[in-house]
Amino acid sequence: MAGIPPFGGFFVKLPIFTELFYGGQYIILILVIFSNLITAFYYIRLIRTIAFSTLVPVKFVFWNKFGYLTIILLISFFFIFFYFFFYVYILNYILYIIFK
Repeated sequence: MAGIPPFGGFFVKLPIFTELFYGGQYIILILVIFSNLITAFYYIRLIRTIAFSTLVPVKFVFWNKFGYLTIILLISFFFIFFYFFFYVYILNYILYIIFK
Protein backbone atom coordinates (compact mmCIF):
# COMPACT_ATOMS: atom_id res chain seq x y z
CA MET A 1 0.00 0.00 0.00
CA ALA A 2 2.81 2.41 0.78
CA GLY A 3 4.62 1.79 -2.49
CA ILE A 4 7.87 0.43 -1.06
CA PRO A 5 9.77 -1.33 -3.91
CA PRO A 6 9.82 -5.01 -2.93
CA PHE A 7 6.11 -5.09 -2.05
CA GLY A 8 2.96 -5.25 -4.15
CA GLY A 9 1.92 -1.64 -3.69
CA PHE A 10 5.00 -0.50 -5.56
CA PHE A 11 4.27 -2.64 -8.61
CA VAL A 12 0.77 -1.21 -8.81
CA LYS A 13 2.11 2.35 -8.75
CA LEU A 14 5.10 1.74 -11.04
CA PRO A 15 3.14 2.16 -14.34
CA ILE A 16 1.72 5.42 -13.02
CA PHE A 17 5.21 6.68 -12.19
CA THR A 18 6.60 5.71 -15.58
CA GLU A 19 3.72 7.27 -17.52
CA LEU A 20 4.03 10.49 -15.56
CA PHE A 21 7.78 10.52 -16.22
CA TYR A 22 7.53 9.80 -19.94
CA GLY A 23 4.61 12.19 -20.28
CA GLY A 24 6.64 15.06 -18.90
CA GLN A 25 4.42 15.58 -15.87
CA TYR A 26 7.32 16.06 -13.48
CA ILE A 27 5.51 18.24 -10.95
CA ILE A 28 2.70 15.72 -10.56
CA LEU A 29 5.28 12.92 -10.33
CA ILE A 30 7.09 14.74 -7.53
CA LEU A 31 3.79 15.31 -5.69
CA VAL A 32 2.85 11.63 -6.04
CA ILE A 33 6.26 10.46 -4.81
CA PHE A 34 6.10 12.92 -1.90
CA SER A 35 2.64 11.68 -0.89
CA ASN A 36 3.89 8.09 -1.12
CA LEU A 37 6.79 8.93 1.18
CA ILE A 38 4.40 10.41 3.73
CA THR A 39 2.16 7.35 3.45
CA ALA A 40 5.14 5.01 3.86
CA PHE A 41 6.25 6.93 6.95
CA TYR A 42 2.86 6.49 8.61
CA TYR A 43 2.60 2.81 7.64
CA ILE A 44 6.04 2.09 9.07
CA ARG A 45 5.18 4.06 12.20
CA LEU A 46 1.96 2.05 12.62
CA ILE A 47 3.77 -1.26 12.20
CA ARG A 48 6.49 -0.17 14.64
CA THR A 49 3.88 0.85 17.20
CA ILE A 50 1.98 -2.42 16.88
CA ALA A 51 5.05 -4.65 16.91
CA PHE A 52 7.35 -3.00 19.41
CA SER A 53 5.23 -1.06 21.90
CA THR A 54 4.35 -2.36 25.34
CA LEU A 55 0.80 -3.23 26.21
CA VAL A 56 -0.99 -0.92 28.59
CA PRO A 57 -3.75 -2.49 30.68
CA VAL A 58 -7.10 -0.92 29.96
CA LYS A 59 -9.93 -0.76 32.45
CA PHE A 60 -13.12 -2.06 30.86
CA VAL A 61 -16.16 0.14 31.40
CA PHE A 62 -19.44 -1.50 30.48
CA TRP A 63 -21.62 1.60 30.30
CA ASN A 64 -20.01 4.99 30.34
CA LYS A 65 -21.34 8.53 30.41
CA PHE A 66 -21.73 8.50 26.61
CA GLY A 67 -24.39 5.80 26.68
CA TYR A 68 -26.96 7.95 24.93
CA LEU A 69 -24.49 8.55 22.09
CA THR A 70 -24.07 4.79 21.77
CA ILE A 71 -27.82 4.38 21.39
CA ILE A 72 -27.96 7.13 18.76
CA LEU A 73 -25.04 5.50 16.94
CA LEU A 74 -26.75 2.12 16.92
CA ILE A 75 -30.00 3.60 15.61
CA SER A 76 -28.07 5.43 12.88
CA PHE A 77 -26.22 2.23 12.01
CA PHE A 78 -29.46 0.32 11.54
CA PHE A 79 -30.93 3.05 9.32
CA ILE A 80 -27.78 3.11 7.18
CA PHE A 81 -27.60 -0.69 7.12
CA PHE A 82 -31.20 -1.08 5.96
CA TYR A 83 -30.80 1.71 3.43
CA PHE A 84 -27.73 0.19 1.77
CA PHE A 85 -28.92 -3.40 1.77
CA PHE A 86 -32.64 -2.93 1.23
CA TYR A 87 -32.78 0.34 -0.70
CA VAL A 88 -34.37 -1.33 -3.74
CA TYR A 89 -37.26 -2.64 -1.66
CA ILE A 90 -37.64 0.68 0.15
CA LEU A 91 -37.58 2.58 -3.15
CA ASN A 92 -40.11 0.23 -4.72
CA TYR A 93 -42.41 0.65 -1.73
CA ILE A 94 -42.16 4.44 -1.87
CA LEU A 95 -42.81 4.45 -5.62
CA TYR A 96 -45.74 2.08 -5.12
CA ILE A 97 -47.26 4.46 -2.57
CA ILE A 98 -46.71 7.51 -4.79
CA PHE A 99 -47.94 6.02 -8.07
CA LYS A 100 -50.69 3.80 -6.71
